[in-house]
Amino acid sequence: MLSENIRAIMKDRKIGNKKLSESTGIPIGTLNKILYGDTKDPSINTIITISQALDCHVEDFLDNDSIVVKPYYSDEIASLANELHVNPELLSLLNVSRKLDKESLKTVTDLVKKIQTQTQTQTDERIIESLNIVR
Repeated sequence: MLSENIRAIMKDRKIGNKKLSESTGIPIGTLNKILYGDTKDPSINTIITISQALDCHVEDFLDNDSIVVKPYYSDEIASLANELHVNPELLSLLNVSRKLDKESLKTVTDLVKKIQTQTQTQTDERIIESLNIVR
C-alpha cells in the first residue's frame, strides 16, 4: 500500500512527518492523510514531491506485486526509447528530423532507406566473400 511504503522509507531515512512536511511544503494535515491512508489517491505531483524529498523513486512507493508500472505504451515504444538512450546519434537524427517539413522528412527517410539498403548489400557481399575464402 502506498501509505505504508512511504512510511517505511521515511523510517529508513529517519525522517518524521513534520520534517517531511517542511521539506516538501505539503501541509502536515494533508501529509498525515496520505501517510495514514485517508487520502487514497494523492496527486502525482504530490507523490513526486514526496519522492524527491525522500531521495527515492515514485516506483519505490508502489507494491510491485499488485501494481504494474509501464512507463511506455508498448514494448516497441519502450525498445525505441532505449535505443534513443544508448545511441546519441540516433537521438540527434530524431531531434533534427522533428523540425523538418513533411517533404524534407520524406527525402531524409528515403535517403536513410537507401543507405540501409546499400549497407545491407555490402554486408551480404562481405559474407559471400568470406564464404568463398573458406572454400
